[in-house]
Amino acid sequence: MGSFGWAIGSFSAGLIASYFKIFTLSSIFFFMAFLFAIQLPEIGKKMKLPFLSIPIIKKNIFLYLSFFCRHLGANSIWIIFPLYLKNLGANLHWIGILYAINCSTQFLLMWIGDKFRSEMLVRIGLILSSITFLSFSMATNFYQIIPMKIMLGLSWRSLYLGSLKYVMERNKERATATGALNSSMSLSIAIGPLLGGFLSQFYGFKSTMYLACILAAIASIIFLMNKKSS
Repeated sequence: MGSFGWAIGSFSAGLIASYFKIFTLSSIFFFMAFLFAIQLPEIGKKMKLPFLSIPIIKKNIFLYLSFFCRHLGANSIWIIFPLYLKNLGANLHWIGILYAINCSTQFLLMWIGDKFRSEMLVRIGLILSSITFLSFSMATNFYQIIPMKIMLGLSWRSLYLGSLKYVMERNKERATATGALNSSMSLSIAIGPLLGGFLSQFYGFKSTMYLACILAAIASIIFLMNKKSS
């Protein structure tokens, strides 16, 4: 459902193409989410855990590092990607459509994740991410990005669902283990744009895509190390 929201939001932003209206629309959606959230019932039982659970981090360290590396590369691309698309000839409307294609693919494929093992989903996600990031650098016009965005949606769907299944199957402290996974993603979101901005400034847009391809490949190797050590 988060991917579905991203798809609608991206498409809406491309249509509106006015910062004031986009911010206003975003505020309305956030307020609607708040109204829904306050109606959620309390479920489950609480567990006493330290603020920073070292055993959980050590238990899942290979997955967290893989997730971080892949997302670090991805966010180094996303910070410049609208500019890259514009350089390929896309207008604001098409930029919104291309982002919506990625998220729509995620939404449509999220429902079939339980049919596959978590390790397989993670591996597929990392390998496809590496291929997709490299393919971005080969585009000569924005229309060629369309199939790449579909492949990106598949890669992220596989990686994210596989990672969630992985930590929930192996940890009774599910909220903490999932929270650590999201923290690794948040850290990459903080560092990735700095890295992407620096690289693109001195070496061009495509340098971020080469880096992301390499980082996703490294992430695949790290996750394979997890299998060998278990």
